[in-house]
Amino acid sequence: MLIRQLCAGILLLSGAFFQKAYAEPPPSALLFSYISHPQISLIQNELRQAYANLGIELAFTPVASEREFIVGNRGEVDGIAAKFAMAEEQLPDMVRANVALMEVEVYLVCAQTVVCQQQILQDASKMVALVGGKTVLSEVLRSTKIRRMELSSHQQVLDMLAHQRIDYALLVLSYEHIRMIGPQGVQIALPAVYQGEVYHYLHRRYAELVPAVERELRYVVEHNNRLR
Repeated sequence: MLIRQLCAGILLLSGAFFQKAYAEPPPSALLFSYISHPQISLIQNELRQAYANLGIELAFTPVASEREFIVGNRGEVDGIAAKFAMAEEQLPDMVRANVALMEVEVYLVCAQTVVCQQQILQDASKMVALVGGKTVLSEVLRSTKIRRMELSSHQQVLDMLAHQRIDYALLVLSYEHIRMIGPQGVQIALPAVYQGEVYHYLHRRYAELVPAVERELRYVVEHNNRLR
């Protein structure tokens, strides 16, 4: 009899714990950081669609690439719109929504007046511009000899190329949407210097929400891919 009462008590406590852990309603709104980039709007639209299916509104705040790791891990934002999987080790407090949002490439982009070949990345007398900080771009350049000029944003790199203030740059692009780089009169060296997938990340306090986000995000991404 005593054993039966103890078991009943344990079950009651366990039930109360799981009810507390899983019965909390999902948040009504979340704030995600993003890096300013012309292709981020495509990802933001897909995230909005997926979270709308869960009854969650989204807001986005621009953050510099280097700082995005800090605000994400500290929980100052609820999640990160998109990051290369290569950067995941720098996000110990974030949980990946395991749905590839986009296949993205890193390209050498050059002014129209120079020879645009990837061999220049091994020329120590040349300089290439890129968005600074611990980005996939800096990782790509790790084994090269070219000097680097770190700029603050994707748009700044494009503007300097357009005005021929720089000859070479590394840019993150999806070749499918490469027309979005903006200014005409630039060259793009093929093939890509690096290829990788980008993913959406949530702060670990929302870990229980991740399976539902993956389900809705997978549906949205696959549906949109069929329409393209």
